[in-house]
Amino acid sequence: MSFKRNVGDIRNSSALTILELLEARGLDVSHHDPFVPRLTLGTRRLESVALELEAVSTADCVVIHTDHDTVDYEWLVTHARLVFDTRNATRDVRVDRTRVVRL
Repeated sequence: MSFKRNVGDIRNSSALTILELLEARGLDVSHHDPFVPRLTLGTRRLESVALELEAVSTADCVVIHTDHDTVDYEWLVTHARLVFDTRNATRDVRVDRTRVVRL
């Protein structure tokens, strides 16, 4: 959710807009950001979910908006159904990349 890598600043972050647009289309959206453990959108307060097997493997798509150093992208690609990578964070991932779509 943060604007740039390894910081907790969400000012002007396009991730907020993406989250709201996906929700407006009726999608169930959650987020993980170790630098933004909670955020407020309008009157709602959202908590960052743990990057765990159940959350990743059951998601229809995982969007990488900010390429934090603390995320194990190899593990993420291994367990996600589909990864939409907007930051080329998965460039060094060597496992099956057929599930990775890069912007």
